[in-house]
Amino acid sequence: MSKRNKKETSNRAKQAQRMLKIYGQDVEKGTEQRISNARKSLEISDPLLVEAMGLRRDKLRWDASIANISVLAESRIPQSSFSQAARREARLSILLSDHGITSQDSHNAGQILTWDANAEARAFRQGGKMSDAVTAALEPTLETVSSKMFKEKSVSRICDVGSGAGVLVPLLKEYGVGAEQIVGVDISNEMTMVAGRAHPGATFVTADWMTYDGDGGLFDVVVFLMSLHDLAEPIAALTKAVDLLCDGGSIIISHPKGAEHVEMQNRRAPDLVPNLLPSFEDLEVFCGQGDSESERSLELECFEGDGAAGYLAVITCCRGGGEGDMGEVNQEQEEPTGLER
Repeated sequence: MSKRNKKETSNRAKQAQRMLKIYGQDVEKGTEQRISNARKSLEISDPLLVEAMGLRRDKLRWDASIANISVLAESRIPQSSFSQAARREARLSILLSDHGITSQDSHNAGQILTWDANAEARAFRQGGKMSDAVTAALEPTLETVSSKMFKEKSVSRICDVGSGAGVLVPLLKEYGVGAEQIVGVDISNEMTMVAGRAHPGATFVTADWMTYDGDGGLFDVVVFLMSLHDLAEPIAALTKAVDLLCDGGSIIISHPKGAEHVEMQNRRAPDLVPNLLPSFEDLEVFCGQGDSESERSLELECFEGDGAAGYLAVITCCRGGGEGDMGEVNQEQEEPTGLER
């Protein structure tokens, strides 16, 4: 066995011991217990936030359960269920209006509880990398990132939004992107610690994307890899990305399993996956608005979102008028149906 293999085996053994200590013999039960413990701690420090988080979860699940049902199916639901849902929504409105709690706050709290609890287990299962099937599906994304990174500059910066355990780092390294060029942003402190431990050289920041300032710098590429649908307001998140882009920079939205997979996740857990991936029309409207803070325009350079076989959208920020014609976007299908990291 080579020294490198011995080191990898030793590191894997240490990770296994850490897993056992954190989660016990049953990782699923251990994860649930970690979420429960964190929730109890938060109930002590901020009980109204925990209440808002629970009400938001219940509202999203209720809305999902009655979406697109037939009149006959709706008639079979007890009226008391509708009354209870109305009371929950009224209470949530009071918390949001009278107690200074925002929808973003309750969304973030749920995301932090979930991803903090899952961080070590997810990192161990992934082994610091994506599966072969997912890696193969990501090849168009990685090629696009690489081409954008080295288009004009010898040194560029990329921001990985919702970076999780940092699995994008080794993939980008294979395409010539250095770890020091990568900044990962994730709302889960446990995730950023796991990522930093696994991928030295890259920078990982614990922050809410909507308040992140880029640490004083701009980026050549902002990538949302399997993360945009997890954010509370996807269009607002894209607007934030534009604010942190260099002239000529690009936003890349990617999901190797496609829009239909995200739609399934949204049906099953709308509190954790509150949104679908944006459609061609969504992004066309977004780009048409341009960058209101400057003279820059936005060009939808590529859209491949057929729903089942992967999703890739590329938006480029141009100084002055766009360089392309929206009618000539590389688009496979205009209307795709719309816990990953």
